[in-house]
Amino acid sequence: MIPGWRARIHYWSRHEAWLKRVAILLSVGSFLAALGIIALTPEATGLAADPLEQARRQEWQALMRETGKRPREVTLWLRRTLAQVEHLADVLGLEPTSWESYQKDARLAAYETRELLQKHALEESQITLWRDFIEARLDGNEAAQQRLQAQAAKEPAVPMAAELWASLLVSQRKEAEALTALLLEAQRFPDAQQVRVDAVNLALLLEDRAFLQLAAADPAWRGGWTPLMKHRVGILIGDLRLDWLGLLEHRLSHLWSGAVALTCFTGSLWYVILVLHGGAGRARWVWPLLPLLAGVGSVWPVLTFGAWQETALGLVEDAPFPGNLWYQIAGVGLREELCKLALAALFMPWLLKKRHPGRALMTGAFIGLGFALEENIQYYQDYGGGVAVVRFFSANFMHAAMTGLTTQALYELLRSRFGTAERFLITLLGVITLHGCYNFGASLGDGGAGSFLSMVLLAALAWRFLDTVGEESPRGRQWVSPAAVFLLGTALLMAVIFLTVAIREGDRLALVSAAQECVGVLPLTFIYWRRLGA
Repeated sequence: MIPGWRARIHYWSRHEAWLKRVAILLSVGSFLAALGIIALTPEATGLAADPLEQARRQEWQALMRETGKRPREVTLWLRRTLAQVEHLADVLGLEPTSWESYQKDARLAAYETRELLQKHALEESQITLWRDFIEARLDGNEAAQQRLQAQAAKEPAVPMAAELWASLLVSQRKEAEALTALLLEAQRFPDAQQVRVDAVNLALLLEDRAFLQLAAADPAWRGGWTPLMKHRVGILIGDLRLDWLGLLEHRLSHLWSGAVALTCFTGSLWYVILVLHGGAGRARWVWPLLPLLAGVGSVWPVLTFGAWQETALGLVEDAPFPGNLWYQIAGVGLREELCKLALAALFMPWLLKKRHPGRALMTGAFIGLGFALEENIQYYQDYGGGVAVVRFFSANFMHAAMTGLTTQALYELLRSRFGTAERFLITLLGVITLHGCYNFGASLGDGGAGSFLSMVLLAALAWRFLDTVGEESPRGRQWVSPAAVFLLGTALLMAVIFLTVAIREGDRLALVSAAQECVGVLPLTFIYWRRLGA
């Protein structure tokens, strides 16, 4: 008998009735507590600010307060405001701005511009240039467009004329001509930094690789690029360093600490469960960290691979059937499983040398778990913590199981000196197909046949993986039951989600939606609970 506190944990972690009571108490109690928090939270009053209107207003106010002359900033504000003027007027409850109304009050939506233009114009001709642009955008006046085009082509160069002409061309869907005008403005005026940024964004839209190659090599052009721009430029020109550097900067700049905390919590639950199935000894808690980190890193080549598939092969998610199914299988499934397996292959010399029972299976499982954890952060930031339970049951386990099975098949292939090649190919292709079909069912989002298909596939995968775990990693006596970790961890996760939704959103409908997500995974909860066992 295991003495002391371990004996008590051993007993209570296998006491089914007690575990069920604690899990129900945690989940139901936290849901009621969340309802109480929402009921006691005062309702927000007033209209929510529109982010676009707020941004344009703040820019306008800053320009009105400015003591020096900022003609380029005014030009940029005019370009942005006129591109959004209908939306701004609608948000503010105003009549759409027309050239006739502008001539009367010089207002674009709610923003008075007569004083603004006079304040920042270096000479009277700049005001004329701005007014021609406003007239061309609001009225489509051909004479105003011709005057603007003439100013853009004039020598010596007129500052901001080519920039305004390019903006007008973009509004007319003449992007290639607009890029030429932006390049002209950027070459003529060294201070036109925002013009260079806009030119690069337009080149990305047009997929002009030749220009992007030159821009990436010129420090004067790289200034002002956002991390996401670096990532997209790197993908198009094949610059892996720029691609991944931009991706890293983008991820770090948009990181929500709550998403990281939730990811670490859900990951730690599966980490403990997999460790308990992965053998004996104290080292079992440490060695999985390296494959876990490798799994996190495998996400990045997947993103680069995916961008290449979409641009070079034309695989798109919104293609009509069966194109959308093929995208999920030959696109998402193929790239994710191959990249994870490529990282797993780095551990093969060590695995073949040690030959620990089940070590290859668990190495792959931890790589898959690491991939899911990195992916989870983005999901939690985009969709909120309410999806954490679904991701906990689906993506976390699915990636661990799939990569575990393919890594085990690769290990057996190498150990048998390619004697099991047929089994390896069947396993790999089967996992890729299952992955794609699961994603396809989930992407339908109908809560019917698609969701049922995904759940059946996930249940079949769980059954196969846990059978393989039992064959390859026979467990000895454990002081804590993996099933107890799973059940109590799930209940605690639900409690965290309910309370987080109540505190951050304060909305009953959001709370009910989160609860429905939790109820929807009850069949999988039962399967995991029974298969993980004591």
